[in-house]
Amino acid sequence: MKRIFAYIILSVLSVTVVCAAPSKRLTKRYNGARMEVVLQDLAKATGYKLNIAPEVNVDVPVYANFKEASPKQVLSKILDSNIQYTIKKRVVTISPKTVSDTTYVVQASTPSDIANNDTATVTTWLDTVYTIRCHYEQQPLTSVPVREEPNNDFSLKGHHLQSWLGLGYGSMGYKLRNADNSLAGAEVGFAAGKVQLNYAWYFTENWALAAGVGCSNYTSTGTLNTSKQWTGITDTDGENYTHIAQTHDWRERQTTLMIDIPVMIQMQYPLVPKWNIYAGLGAKIGLPIANRWSLNGGQVEHKGYYPQWNLLLEGVDQHDFYTEEAASFGTSAHALSLRMPAAAVMAEIGFTRVINPQIELITALFFDYTVHSIRPSNSVSDGDIGWQRTDQTDALAYRNHTFMPPYNGIIMSEYVTAVRPWAIGIKVGISWHPKAKTKPAPPQFENVMRCDTSFRLDERVEYVRKYQPAVVQQIVKLMEKAVIWFDLNSIEPKLEPADILIKIAGILNQNPNQKILVYGHASKEGNERYNQRLSDQRASVITKMLIDLGVNPNQITQKGFAATISYQEGEHAISLDRRVEIIPVWHE
Repeated sequence: MKRIFAYIILSVLSVTVVCAAPSKRLTKRYNGARMEVVLQDLAKATGYKLNIAPEVNVDVPVYANFKEASPKQVLSKILDSNIQYTIKKRVVTISPKTVSDTTYVVQASTPSDIANNDTATVTTWLDTVYTIRCHYEQQPLTSVPVREEPNNDFSLKGHHLQSWLGLGYGSMGYKLRNADNSLAGAEVGFAAGKVQLNYAWYFTENWALAAGVGCSNYTSTGTLNTSKQWTGITDTDGENYTHIAQTHDWRERQTTLMIDIPVMIQMQYPLVPKWNIYAGLGAKIGLPIANRWSLNGGQVEHKGYYPQWNLLLEGVDQHDFYTEEAASFGTSAHALSLRMPAAAVMAEIGFTRVINPQIELITALFFDYTVHSIRPSNSVSDGDIGWQRTDQTDALAYRNHTFMPPYNGIIMSEYVTAVRPWAIGIKVGISWHPKAKTKPAPPQFENVMRCDTSFRLDERVEYVRKYQPAVVQQIVKLMEKAVIWFDLNSIEPKLEPADILIKIAGILNQNPNQKILVYGHASKEGNERYNQRLSDQRASVITKMLIDLGVNPNQITQKGFAATISYQEGEHAISLDRRVEIIPVWHE
């Protein structure tokens, strides 16, 4: 009992270990490898043995990715539908699917031999029997080399290299306002330009993601007409007064040049052949690399107001109450400090024209707008308006008003709180779409059914018994002794015909090749349609009696005749027409 219990435990443990052991499966990716290589890898991974029929083509390329695939999964994926496999006792057998043999017979049109004897004619025929046996094979597709024609089909999908050149109207995007928000002057823009190089990836035929690098510039001219006062100022005589600086058409030009890094979504949709509508939406980061301002004209008039005397002095040069021209101040370009970087939104809409399968011309309206101010925050150190001359060391140095901060341009003054450059214009670009390299097509295979035809000759014999005149004469004599008559409108024989029919049946049974005609008749009473039906019924009654006596139905041909025979009343009895005739068939 202990031994049995130990054996059971050992068996359970063995089964558990076997079941827990990981089964070997195939994990590999194939990109055109021969089927033979895949089958060899399968055998190595699983330990199965391969038995491949020579008719199976193992040169077929395989494009598949297997991950922990079982032998059945691998074979089902790489084998053609006309190839079958079996797995038995870790042996994989691969062979073409069987095709049932096709057999058909062509009967001979002329006999090979005819033999005659006293009782029968024996005819021999040699029929041809064809047998077709087929199996499937795979063979490479072959074609006649054809000169490759250039592909003129245009497709947006793929990679594009775009170059743009834009020109339009732009501005530094600022307003000149006093502390009370009243206008302190006017600002106008100038011509703006941009150059851009993009990479675009059209992931569909209509939509793309684009990124690139470019350069853009913005220019404005600000004209300042306002005044500024400083109170509690002491003149050269020690008197307190209020200093007034009044600008008259004080014009200044500002320019910024930026390196742009744009990112956007592009869309193209066909309108007519070779023409597409184009649109783009995105954002960019601008990195200012050159910012300048310079004076173009105007005057600053310095005045002094003495409240103790209610006196306004102007044009008194010794008290620094003079009118200063922009030219005397200096019209050279000065550096302009702006915040970095500048974030802007971009929008474009226009049309594209397909030039050839690789190049298209793009024309679009563009609009760029900086969404935040690139000017530093307002403070005295940033440069409230002032006209202190820091570059004079000669006799004019007395005109350096020390109570005024240095002049750093309109944008850095208290009259400007935000600078948001923007531009609108037209841009023209070329998009180059490299042609995708044509990869050589993998070899294609086709399933071919190979068939072999064999034939043989089969002998076919036809035996035709000769009808003896003696048989016919016997039936004729019997019919002379007894006639099968019928009463008017009756299908029952008048006299019992059993004796005559038994004798005729005996003769026919002894001579199975002898045939007879059973004809039914009716007299002329009644219409023709009724008489025809009555004649058919009388013939059927006699035929049934003969068949009941063992006569083969194939020996009997029956037919009914209505009373259509013409005769004279005095020479013929109508009752003679109500009968059935049995006529032997005579063959030479």
